[in-house]
Amino acid sequence: FWFSSKSVRNGIPHTSAAYERFGNDDKFKIGPVDIVNQVGLTSTQFQRLWKVEKSDILSHIQNWNTPGYLTPQSILDWPGNGTSNTAQNLAPYADLDGDQIYEPLSGEYPIIKGDQAVYLILNDYREEDTLRHLGNVVETYGPLKIEIHVMLYAFANNIPAISNSVFVETSIYNRSNSAIDDHNDFHASIYADFDLGNPSDDYVGTNISKNLFYAYNGDFFDEATSGHAGYGSNLAAQGILFLDNNIEHA
Repeated sequence: FWFSSKSVRNGIPHTSAAYERFGNDDKFKIGPVDIVNQVGLTSTQFQRLWKVEKSDILSHIQNWNTPGYLTPQSILDWPGNGTSNTAQNLAPYADLDGDQIYEPLSGEYPIIKGDQAVYLILNDYREEDTLRHLGNVVETYGPLKIEIHVMLYAFANNIPAISNSVFVETSIYNRSNSAIDDHNDFHASIYADFDLGNPSDDYVGTNISKNLFYAYNGDFFDEATSGHAGYGSNLAAQGILFLDNNIEHA
């Protein structure tokens, strides 16, 4: 993910940004935001992923009140609620009694998409503004102070285009308690480094009308490289499609 906004603070251009390329930019932290203390929450409760199967949810809906039924750990562990210092509700769940408390032993359950889903919670709370020079331009730079909820999901389907796709739904929350962090020029994007077998002969392209960008082999044979087999003449392609926002041609 790449998130950013531009503003002016104390008469100086300011960039708020959070981004990741190869996992070493260190702009995202695992866990929700401690809203009270305005820090990222690092308790072990949230330092993980949550994986849930649709079949387990359906079974839970039908059998939660059946004698001898054991609720799957994945449903018990679902992060429907936070702590006293975070947002009360985190991952989506069926709140059957409307009390805003996730109660799986009373028949409540995670709300997911697809046949299998993985949920994670991130934040970009880190060091405060720093001064940096970009050529002759001086600006300040700092975090967006956002919390990011990500649901990755997939379908078991006889249609290859569906069964071979991973869907990603991202929700972004401004958890800052300062009006200076109300981002009026907010942008979201995706960084993708496609490596299709041998990465030295890959091409990339866009199809603006289809909201798609993609990678494909630059010739008719994909060679092996660095000890890894290429695709040979069975060429592969990979694409990223935005389902609910238009991509912009840069």
